[in-house]
Amino acid sequence: MVELTSNAEFMIKKIAPNIKGKFGIDIEEFLRDPQEFSNDQDIKNKIEQIEAELSEDIEEIIKGMGEAQKRFNDNMARADAISKKLGQAISIQAKQLGIPLIAPKDTEGFENAEIIYTDNADDGVTSLAQKLLGISNFVIIGSITYNEYKVSDWTFSTNGKNYTIRVSIEPNPVLDLEYARTEVMDAIDSAKGYL
Repeated sequence: MVELTSNAEFMIKKIAPNIKGKFGIDIEEFLRDPQEFSNDQDIKNKIEQIEAELSEDIEEIIKGMGEAQKRFNDNMARADAISKKLGQAISIQAKQLGIPLIAPKDTEGFENAEIIYTDNADDGVTSLAQKLLGISNFVIIGSITYNEYKVSDWTFSTNGKNYTIRVSIEPNPVLDLEYARTEVMDAIDSAKGYL
């Protein structure tokens, strides 16, 4: 089974009885040992239906979160604006210095980067980015997207330590739900690979 956070595990336990009743599949067992389900001729179709229903159910829950949803959207809009402003400043400076900016599909080996969280793109943060660019070989651009919002981070690869400037997002129950949904969907996708 894929490692899941407590939020994702909680979500799976919450939806398991409904899925078993509706589709005849123990989702926890499917995630634990997907090959056990490979003889079911209709399993891929059932899993796609489960994914669609799960997504719809979460959307309904989020719609009912009122004030938390509004705060989340406001926070995401603010983080998106900061990401754009900081991204533009980093891009201009990197181009001037000839530092490559890359946005790979995935990365490994950057887990130990020193992370600097920011909730603004003021002169201090842009000056820090300039300083880091001056000692970098390249910069990895990462981002998460939610609806129309994009929140970014930049990992500066130096000859010694790696540094990441990450636009922070305030904790919010909607964000927790979104992360859990993504984790559960990724776990299901991973399990489908064994069918």
